[in-house]
Amino acid sequence: MFSVFLRYTILLFSIVFLNGQVIITEVMYNLEGSDSPNEFIELYNPTTDTVDISGWRIRDKYSTDTIEDSSNGQKIPPKGYGLIMEGDYSLNDGFYTIPANTIIMKVDDKSIGNGLSGSDSLYLINVSGDISDSLGWTDRALPGYSLERIRYHLSNTDSNWKSSRDSLGTPGTVNSVIPFNIDGHLLTEFSQLSKIHLSKSDMTTLSVRLMNEGISTITGEIIVSKSGNTLTSADIGSIAELDTANFNIDLGPFSQSGYHTLSIELVITGDQDTANNKGEIELAVQYDWNTVHINEFMARPNNDQSEFVELVADTNLSLRGWSISDNSRGTRPLSEVTISPGSYIVIATDSNITPITNPESDLIVLSSFPALNNSGDAIFIYDMTGAIIDSVVYNNDNWPIAAEVSTEKQRPEFVSNNPTHWTVTPDSVVMTPGYPNATMWHNIDGTLIQNSVSHQPVYPKPNVPFQLTVNVTNSGVQSFSGSLSIFNNGGKLTSQSFTSIHSRDTTSVHIDVPGRPSGIHPLDIQLVIDGDENTINNLAHDTVKVSYAFGTILLNEFLSQPNTDQTEFIEIYFPSALNISGWAISDQSKSLKQLPDFQVGQNHYLVLAQDSIIYKHHEDAAILDNRWPSLNNTSDGFISMI
Repeated sequence: MFSVFLRYTILLFSIVFLNGQVIITEVMYNLEGSDSPNEFIELYNPTTDTVDISGWRIRDKYSTDTIEDSSNGQKIPPKGYGLIMEGDYSLNDGFYTIPANTIIMKVDDKSIGNGLSGSDSLYLINVSGDISDSLGWTDRALPGYSLERIRYHLSNTDSNWKSSRDSLGTPGTVNSVIPFNIDGHLLTEFSQLSKIHLSKSDMTTLSVRLMNEGISTITGEIIVSKSGNTLTSADIGSIAELDTANFNIDLGPFSQSGYHTLSIELVITGDQDTANNKGEIELAVQYDWNTVHINEFMARPNNDQSEFVELVADTNLSLRGWSISDNSRGTRPLSEVTISPGSYIVIATDSNITPITNPESDLIVLSSFPALNNSGDAIFIYDMTGAIIDSVVYNNDNWPIAAEVSTEKQRPEFVSNNPTHWTVTPDSVVMTPGYPNATMWHNIDGTLIQNSVSHQPVYPKPNVPFQLTVNVTNSGVQSFSGSLSIFNNGGKLTSQSFTSIHSRDTTSVHIDVPGRPSGIHPLDIQLVIDGDENTINNLAHDTVKVSYAFGTILLNEFLSQPNTDQTEFIEIYFPSALNISGWAISDQSKSLKQLPDFQVGQNHYLVLAQDSIIYKHHEDAAILDNRWPSLNNTSDGFISMI
């Protein structure tokens, strides 16, 4: 929204209407080379009557001349011109082009006065001895250019004369410096803003000054625009010839951060010269807090490293006018680089950081980098308005600061001035100037917690469903939903979806798994999330041992009281082929003794013995040695299980 409040001042200049007298309108006093015989004085008759100047005289500072007839009399017609030439000027061979209707006269000797000079004066004296017109000047015309009267109808003041635009002037015709009839002028050198650095809620006042450089009164408006779009306009009322008016126009607020170039245009009805109607002025609107983030810094480098600060941008912007400081608040200007969303800016003390800096990032090396103290300091980033856009105030007590490695933020958008949002860069990496931080949290990152995996019951019965439980953590920033899939030996058993998990939260997912046959079943658990940026933590594992039915194997023979050349043994019969990996045996104490990993065929026998003496009687026995459950002579029992 823009409002307009006009306050103006009119500066008045006196106007003298010259009636009934001939006036001096042009003087040639300074030609290239010799002035003689080419100096001239131009006269103009502004009246409606013919004026006869017979007997009139012209005088400079030192000498008076009589004005004499040259060839066509001395009567100047209404609105007509007359020329006073030097006495020896040749009307036929002179180098001036003079209109035929110009009354040409000469002085009574070879020079006007005693010769016109760069600082001189003239008096036009009529037949009665009265001064009809006069002027004085100091040198202001270039060699070969005349001094011309600007406005015939205004008094003969110094400001009413200037050097001609045309070489040799305009003898006998309208002066080259005559103003347009309608000509408004925007005096851009006086345009200014009450505030050039604004917040998004600030207003500012544009002050402009106008002048009517034409002859007629002007009307029109001032238009203030940006990028071709009109912000506001203001009517200027009526401004008379040579009057000056000041206008104050209230602008704002501006919702877009950055530099704004405002175009100021004076639009005058019928303006004959629009080249002086336009101007520009610039203001700056501050950026929002955290538009640029401090993302990494090196506070304790070794001699081969460089202190640096890494920034990440949220939007397109130029760093023109931006600066950085440490805790001293002595700002150092940054280079005028243009950055885009997500791009990195590395500000360093030394160019030795160049080889390890991402070449696609912007590297700014400051000879006056604000040195970061090892024990604690601050980093401030300022935009072009002087507003602080991000800051870090760190110390050694609770901040992750270490020698020879940088300190990285877990996410660029996290609040910078919070030590829990920062991590020391791993020793294997050291620093990541211009690259994504090694410790950065992903946008979407789900994690399966391996040590949370469990199932109930611990030993499911054959072909009876059981429940698997696993914890899923959101290790990223954005919430997500997904599913868990369970595989056994590459085949998918089932899946279970879960609802949204917020950043850094953990949820337990319970999955009903179809029953499995007796035996050992390795399960692979896979986390599936759309857009997951880190899948190396999406797998977990579990092993489910499904019990066998009683009588799956049969104890067929045993020896509990061997003599000295015998050994205790147990013979087991396998009605069906079976792998006994993970099986165990015990006596009545139920102290489990692990059995060897054997695949036993259908209707085969397996002999388990305490000692290798058994080989005298059975070549395929399995010797348990210290794993043997000693069988008491009087009474005992043994159990085989998985």
